[in-house]
Amino acid sequence: MKHEELHEIFVRWKPIHDEEELWWLARRVDALKPQAAMEIGLSGGGSFKVWEQILPIGGLLIGVDREDVVQWDWRHSDRRVVIVLGESDAATTVHDVAEVLRGGKVDWLYIDAHHEYYNVNADFNNYGPFVKSGGLIGFHDTGMDGVRRVFDRLTGEKEELRQVHGVGIFHVP
Repeated sequence: MKHEELHEIFVRWKPIHDEEELWWLARRVDALKPQAAMEIGLSGGGSFKVWEQILPIGGLLIGVDREDVVQWDWRHSDRRVVIVLGESDAATTVHDVAEVLRGGKVDWLYIDAHHEYYNVNADFNNYGPFVKSGGLIGFHDTGMDGVRRVFDRLTGEKEELRQVHGVGIFHVP
């Protein structure tokens, strides 16, 4: 993905991110060459659109949110986009994601639904096992206390950029 492409998405779909933080994430995700990705908490779908553009044609993109809030027409994507509706910490939602994956795993998981420690920790524990070894788990809002506490307790390789909201990446061993 080129910076100009991300900027176009940023202007058109208005992700609730700092553009440079999102660009920092996008470069790392793009370098991973993911075949499958998942975002927890879609809030309009701006960052979700970035992941869609990074995936190859036919790649799998899963979004989890209480409602279909994605502002772009994901139903006509040339990637396989699936929106799982439900509370991210509900057992039925986690089960629905497992059904979509059918035993498979994602390369990239982006956690961006909540800011409270309990909820962020639940999202990490519920969806982290769906990430393959060598994959990445991203966190938005590492500047918020609940997200920060979850991110800080992770042991292993991590990266972070804190300009405005803060974003972090955990490398799955």
